Amino acid sequence: MSFTAPKHVYISDVSVARESRGQGIGAALMSQVKAWACAHGASKLGWEVWYRNFEAKAFYEDLGASIDTEAIPYVLVLDQ
Repeated sequence: MSFTAPKHVYISDVSVARESRGQGIGAALMSQVKAWACAHGASKLGWEVWYRNFEAKAFYEDLGASIDTEAIPYVLVLDQ
């Protein structure tokens, strides 16, 4: 028996210039990514937000997003 994980799409490093915010650009970008993800059979769309970025968190929550409690981010700091 094999296991097939559901498809997820991950967004990395997207932002709208401060002077362009409030014009619907961010919502339009997210809408296009959501449409692309759905068209490709993804069941989840994910991204990371800095925990103190309250403006971004409010924006995403207004879109209907919520914190993913299924995944826990890990990091390994590399000493260089």
